[in-house]
Amino acid sequence: MRCKKYECNGYDIHTIKIDKYRTTTLTITFRKKLKKEDISLYVILARLLTESSKKYPKRRDISIELERLYNSFIYSTTVIEGNTLCFEINYDFLNPKYCEEGYLEDALRFPFELLNQPNVKDGKFNADSYKICLNLFKTALEEEKEYAGGYSMRRSLECMDVNSPSSYSNLGYMEDLDKINPSSLFKAYKKLFTDFKVDIYVAGNIDMNAVVDYIRKYFVIKHNPSSYDSLYIDNKVRKDVKDVVEYGNYEQASFIMIYNLLNLTKREMDIVLPIFNSIFGGNELTSKLYTNVREKNSLCYNINSYYIKFSGLFIVKAGIDENNKDKCIQLVDKCLKEMINGKFSEEDILCAKKTRINQVKLREDSTWSLINIQIAKDIDNTLSGNKLINEYKTVTKKEIVNVAKKIKLNLIYMLCKGDSDGTN
Repeated sequence: MRCKKYECNGYDIHTIKIDKYRTTTLTITFRKKLKKEDISLYVILARLLTESSKKYPKRRDISIELERLYNSFIYSTTVIEGNTLCFEINYDFLNPKYCEEGYLEDALRFPFELLNQPNVKDGKFNADSYKICLNLFKTALEEEKEYAGGYSMRRSLECMDVNSPSSYSNLGYMEDLDKINPSSLFKAYKKLFTDFKVDIYVAGNIDMNAVVDYIRKYFVIKHNPSSYDSLYIDNKVRKDVKDVVEYGNYEQASFIMIYNLLNLTKREMDIVLPIFNSIFGGNELTSKLYTNVREKNSLCYNINSYYIKFSGLFIVKAGIDENNKDKCIQLVDKCLKEMINGKFSEEDILCAKKTRINQVKLREDSTWSLINIQIAKDIDNTLSGNKLINEYKTVTKKEIVNVAKKIKLNLIYMLCKGDSDGTN
């Protein structure tokens, strides 16, 4: 695998040359500091840019062109990464060595055609395309409430601190729609090229010099910020644990415990914490949480733990009977105290290391994942591949215990079956 960076006027191109795949992936990323009022705008805009364009005025026209390009695939999305709003266009196309001459230029022209020539007239996006994307936006927000798992996670973060960027929804907000229209979306579109840092990633077995030449030909911008603020969010540590119970039309209670990660070093966050989490609750069938809460006491339907790196938060999440809440809290506390006191074996550590090493190897199984790995390196200087594997191998029991001591409970949240007044 060979990686290279090309500096262009207003953006950078990052290429990843690898011989093992028949497809090529191109990702265009736009990044800027997260503002809550921007989320809904760019969620809808992401759909708009792949719904139609001047040359392809209907979604059917785009689908026909993708089919002509040997079933290429394109989608755009808006995601939140810590304190950063990230707008992405992702595009998959066939290695040109399997196609006719001229395919590479055709394939690379297409995503920039959509990006550069949106379906806009008189400073407004096309009304029909806008209505389609607006309905999709509304449907996604309405459907979120039907699934207790995702909805409870968002609500728990809002209950922790509604003003923290960690609580902002990737889906956007229904209340923003009063301020969103085809004109405001076009203004947001233009800001992609003035307010966002732009990077383009290409991964595959392809002539990267030709790729760079074509991108430079079809994508020209005049200005681009060279940097953006830190990804990391400084979430407040609560002196007294907050306990929240909410109700909804759900058969199973969703139980969540949110912890702050206190001043972890870079090594602790990137290398030691994943090993700790595998032992504590990340390996579902062998973890302390699964063994003690589900297997030994049958208190939950499922339980696991994970962390939100850029928010500095550690999460325990379970599906339980609401009557088991207090006992579940006691057992989770017991499991964490055991980690703090070093009550786990060298075999547990070895098993956790093997799990993480296998995950590293599996992550490199597609061009999409290779691009995500490279983006993580670029934005947060993370390790990957053999370097990461070798670091995992060096983690000691003492380091795991030290990480356990830096985890402090912030919030206990439960979403139960019942009406909003708490009646069943």
